[in-house]
Amino acid sequence: MCPASGGKASSSGSFIIRHFTAINIPVFDNGGRLAWILNSVEEVDDTPRLKTATLSQEETTASQSYTRTRELVRLNRELVLQAGHDREVSRILQEAMLTELPEPDDLHILARYVPNTEADQVGGDWYDAVELPSGVIMVAVGDVVGHDINAAASMGQVRGLLRALAWDRQEPPSELLARVERVMAGLKLDTLATAVLGHIGRPDSEGIRRFRWTNAGHPLPILVSMDGTIEVLDTRNDPPLGTGFLPSRHDHFHLLNPGSTLIFYTDGLIERRNQSRDKGMDKVVDAIHWNYQLPLNRLLDQIINVAGNAPDDDIAVLAIRMSPISNQQHPNSQ
Repeated sequence: MCPASGGKASSSGSFIIRHFTAINIPVFDNGGRLAWILNSVEEVDDTPRLKTATLSQEETTASQSYTRTRELVRLNRELVLQAGHDREVSRILQEAMLTELPEPDDLHILARYVPNTEADQVGGDWYDAVELPSGVIMVAVGDVVGHDINAAASMGQVRGLLRALAWDRQEPPSELLARVERVMAGLKLDTLATAVLGHIGRPDSEGIRRFRWTNAGHPLPILVSMDGTIEVLDTRNDPPLGTGFLPSRHDHFHLLNPGSTLIFYTDGLIERRNQSRDKGMDKVVDAIHWNYQLPLNRLLDQIINVAGNAPDDDIAVLAIRMSPISNQQHPNSQ
């Protein structure tokens, strides 16, 4: 409140001192940020004054407006508290699903997850890497449609299915993803998701690994060699998971040389409201070109920086760097 004084001339020519107070009421949006300030000015006086029992129309309207404003502020605060609770539940759920990555001796695996700062929510983006009993490293990145608790929960179900089925038996990525989709359909898991799933084999005598993967409507993986050569693994994409039909899925193959780095990501990294998807991809490739020699954690920082301080969507990035010499750690992986 900000008290103020004013004067009004009486019929005798003297002034009557009157006091006013200004009331400023903040109104917040669902994200907890200040959206409006409601202002009300009321007259106050320490001296009791005689008032008529009946308020004027103007006074009645002002009183009703003030009462309604107070009620709106109360409701707004309740909504802010509820929104904050929902965001906290989503964040905890997301963190529970994004478990620690394996640390094999001859590979360095790192990931980043950045929530959509505009909505301050977490949703269906995820990454995963598991060392299977055969010694093969399963890697996956996916994106479930939505940005709320339901999307985070659906993401957890899809990711859990993938982990369990991958451990259950050894099969090509395309067959594993097809089996995940059949289980989703059988359990009536009503969600739509893109995903890229791959297997990174053990190195041969020259340190070369075989990468086998399948892609369900997801952005393309990027491979950068030790000398800086960048290759977008542009292959045929199969439909996303959960489309309502069970298509035949396909596997793709590529050799991974010692010292190369394989990068997966979700579409929040390359998509913007004010730019094309191709332009976003060009920016990511440029960031890799100028920073591929950096340690893996700093390379990921530079890739994430492409999205700016306020990404339009959640972002997940997963990177795997092959050791330049078999069974020895890459010197830049620290």
